[in-house]
Amino acid sequence: MTLCANGAKRASTLMAVSGSQEEKQQRKLERIEREQLAAGPERRRRLLQIVGGVVVACAIVIGVVLALAGPNGAARSTKAGRPVAFPAKTAAIPARKTANLQDAAKLAGCRVQHPPLEGSAKPPLHVEGRVVYKTNPPTSGDHNGVWSSDGNYAGIRTPAPENYVHSLEHGRIELHYRPGTPARTISQLQSVLKERTKTDFGVDGSGGRYALLFANNTKMPHAVAATAWGHLLGCRSAGNRMFDAIRAFRTKYTLQAPERIMQAE
Repeated sequence: MTLCANGAKRASTLMAVSGSQEEKQQRKLERIEREQLAAGPERRRRLLQIVGGVVVACAIVIGVVLALAGPNGAARSTKAGRPVAFPAKTAAIPARKTANLQDAAKLAGCRVQHPPLEGSAKPPLHVEGRVVYKTNPPTSGDHNGVWSSDGNYAGIRTPAPENYVHSLEHGRIELHYRPGTPARTISQLQSVLKERTKTDFGVDGSGGRYALLFANNTKMPHAVAATAWGHLLGCRSAGNRMFDAIRAFRTKYTLQAPERIMQAE
């Protein structure tokens, strides 16, 4: 099984083998050929069967490892994307003035909605492939079995809706900003995500816990939106009053979902 071990090792490192190793492998194959020629017919037949089995096994192992490799050669995570660290310094936001969600939303020109829960079953199913959601951005429904991790996705690829809908089911709050949003506004959204938030559920949401921030990828009609499982805050513009509406939404709906996952994800 030495050939199989070498093949698996080469696959996991994306075939980064030195010239000397390749020469060693070639010499080993040549030795096998010499043994085949020296052996009797029956022994040659058995040896070919063994070598053939090793080659097939190695091909399977190599194929699996390569399938799990990402475009940069690293193994893909089982998670649906990884957030990045918050910048050490983010843009300032106004101090909180209005704690009530409906009042804060009205002052900010935002609208709080409670769309009907979606899904082809109760509880919603874990599915493969694309799901068409009725709400934009989505707030519930069938979703992928892999959720998106908590944190900051600003400036990197946004997870698929099917993954972050799963995060909503775990009680997360998600902040969407429209692609093309000014950098200062994005930095302010990072600030509101970082700040300490005491939630109605009784947990501390500071530092981005139980929340995700990303560029929207569903062509939503809002400049900024916050979503929770079964709830939506849609803002047509990103003014200073919007941050109180986001704070109040986060306070009210963090971990208010069917699956309340309290540890960091």
